[in-house]
Amino acid sequence: MGAIRITKRLDSETLHLPELRPLIGHEVEIVVTETDGKSNGGPQGKPSAPILAAADRAAASIPQEVRAKLPRDGAVQHDHYLYGTPKRER
Repeated sequence: MGAIRITKRLDSETLHLPELRPLIGHEVEIVVTETDGKSNGGPQGKPSAPILAAADRAAASIPQEVRAKLPRDGAVQHDHYLYGTPKRER
């Protein structure tokens, strides 16, 4: 089973989560974070990292020997690498 996201405002001391009924009998991991209710923030209202920063972190995690094998003209010739079309002349 994939992930399930439940957003609830805790208004009382009794917590009722009927969304979890299908998971009865399964091993689950429950992670609780506090948010400020804004959809564009991370846990506890902290702003999420900009997408370019996330891309930079992902690129930095690629080992150097793998990075060396990547084509240098990938952005210009993306149709060639994705779909096998002839390379464009510059």
